[in-house]
Amino acid sequence: MKVSEELRQSVLQAAIQGKLTEQLPEDGDAKTYLAQIYQEIKRNTKKKKKKGSKISFESFPFDIPENWDLTLLINICTKLVDGDHNPPSGVNYKTDYIMASSRNINHNQLEDLDNVRYLTKEAFETISNRTNTSIGDILITTVGTLGRTCIYKGGLNITFQRSVSVLTTKINQSYLKIVLDSPYIQQKMINESTGTAQKGFYLNQLESCIIPIPPLAEQERIVAKVDELMAKIDELEKIENELEELKNKFPTDMRNALLQAAMQGKLTEDNSTEFDDSGLFTIPNNWKWENSTKICQIVVGATPSTSKLDYYNNGNIIWLPSGCCQNREVNTKNSPYKLITQKGYDSCSTTLMPPNTVLVALTGATAGKVGLLEIEACANQSVVGFLPSEKALPKYLFYHLLSRRNQILSDCVGSAQPHISKKYLESINIPLPPLEEQQRIVEKLDALLPLCDSLYEA
Repeated sequence: MKVSEELRQSVLQAAIQGKLTEQLPEDGDAKTYLAQIYQEIKRNTKKKKKKGSKISFESFPFDIPENWDLTLLINICTKLVDGDHNPPSGVNYKTDYIMASSRNINHNQLEDLDNVRYLTKEAFETISNRTNTSIGDILITTVGTLGRTCIYKGGLNITFQRSVSVLTTKINQSYLKIVLDSPYIQQKMINESTGTAQKGFYLNQLESCIIPIPPLAEQERIVAKVDELMAKIDELEKIENELEELKNKFPTDMRNALLQAAMQGKLTEDNSTEFDDSGLFTIPNNWKWENSTKICQIVVGATPSTSKLDYYNNGNIIWLPSGCCQNREVNTKNSPYKLITQKGYDSCSTTLMPPNTVLVALTGATAGKVGLLEIEACANQSVVGFLPSEKALPKYLFYHLLSRRNQILSDCVGSAQPHISKKYLESINIPLPPLEEQQRIVEKLDALLPLCDSLYEA
């Protein structure tokens, strides 16, 4: 759980225990306040206080201030209903009359209101009296996803399926929402929900929830204080999300920076190093830009006809797809491959490549990814091989092409998916240090890049 969410939970719990606000003598006591509410509800609705509603303070899970009181939710409600148990099927076109469900209550609001059941005016008028949703009602999800709440702000012809309960009380509705959102009620709903396919916390359970009640004036102070603290926590969450994004990007950014620095001689430079900025990027004066075809031979694979079984059955030549290129070593333990026969090999233009060949995937999701071949193998037409040469260490060439992937992809974007051509790879120039420095660069990157990988795992 994020720190911001932990803070929200702590604030809500502290609020309903009277720890965020001062208890003032002039507020009076909640017992008198509740007695007035009971009388008003009885006078207006003829509803009797629920039997067995005497509550033991000793068994309540936390202490509350002396001038607070406890009551069952039903005893302060003027409305506590759930949505329709047998909803109409609706119509397959948009109307001004909607039936929402628990999926439409999230982030303290009604949302995703295009994803609702549309009703005719006649159907809406028939069923909407059940919830008779009014401005200020609390909506709470009680089937499926439990305990999400919002206060209805009006403006809609809306009714609900059974997964949503609607309640109005004689106390401050915003304070009651704080109670319902608190860990106390949220955990109670999880622990006491029933059902197999979908868990539910039903009306009889909801109405029996014990609610801590402060005097009305303190309810208002609690709401103001919680709003103030939640605004600060929202700002903290933004920072937390930004830090999380930076953390997730950091290993990749660091990896790319190391590779780029290595290809510019900055990992192996000393005080005497002078630089030349006449090429694609600055390199030391004792390096040179060399066309890829002057460094090594570049070959592309091919595919034997898949309809010829004798090209594949009992084959003994390793044949690789582009999926073998995953920016790492390529061998039969960590890479996909098939076996083809000598006849299959001779039937097409693929090339048997020796160990230390650097592979580049040409198309699809792996386009631009590289591999360093540790075995003798050929490949399909989606793979190019830079064969070993005396001018470049295989691992140096591997690291260089790895560092160039983003640039290569930006140069070679196809209409549907990236596609790199052999011709393009033959056109690129590569910064070439002396062999001794290539070795030092490889050793540096071999030591540093695993540290970036370890950050992904942290």
